[in-house]
Amino acid sequence: MSVHILMYPYPTAGHIIPLLDLAHKLLHLPRPAAPAVAAPITVTVIVTPDNLHLVNPFPASSSSLQPLVLPSLEPPRRTTPAAGVPRRQRPRPLRAPQLTHCTLRQNS
Repeated sequence: MSVHILMYPYPTAGHIIPLLDLAHKLLHLPRPAAPAVAAPITVTVIVTPDNLHLVNPFPASSSSLQPLVLPSLEPPRRTTPAAGVPRRQRPRPLRAPQLTHCTLRQNS
């Protein structure tokens, strides 16, 4: 029986690199000598094309670490609201209540 781990990091270097370190440690865990007990471990890391360069050095050192490249998501296009639907109003700045609170505390 083999073990397959799928890692799905947030697509930035600060999240991918620590998960790659974890994958490397998992792949190099000491295993029992008995062949029936020692299950091979495979790790697949989901990345975008922009982050594939972070994973490329690792498969050279371990063939059990594989990237799975998913396309980058583009932000949705902005559409105009339908007629009759009110636009969301801009929230009131939080600074005004904080300033009022601080001013009242200083005066008391």
